[in-house]
Amino acid sequence: MNFVEKAERIAREAHKRQKRWNGEPYIIHPEAVAEAMRIRIKESFLDDYMATAWLHDVIEDCNITVINLLEKNIPENVALAVLTLTKRKNESYLDYILRIRMKELSRLVKIEDIFHNMYSIPKDGSELNKTRLQRYELAKYMLEN
Repeated sequence: MNFVEKAERIAREAHKRQKRWNGEPYIIHPEAVAEAMRIRIKESFLDDYMATAWLHDVIEDCNITVINLLEKNIPENVALAVLTLTKRKNESYLDYILRIRMKELSRLVKIEDIFHNMYSIPKDGSELNKTRLQRYELAKYMLEN
């Protein structure tokens, strides 16, 4: 089993009981981000991006640490990219996005994460969803420019 398959297995196990805000299984989100990376990234770096996409929420949302990832033979650069994608306690969203901008692997995965989140938000006109979309649009702009 290669490390992308390990990353997928870790993500599926870590998120197995989680649901998205709309009731769908949470794993649909990392799966979509991984697929976006497969389409976007050149072959020579694809595995790093795919593994990071699968794992991008496991430290923040699950009982998994960067040490756990390293112990499961996830490459150090992937484990550190996942750590970069983990919003710190008391960190503002702006500071979080600015930190991600510094690391290309994390930056590109976060862009696809944001695209999928934006696509998933209902266009129902609610203030909550308008605010979410605005926040994601600003973050996407910051990461792309």
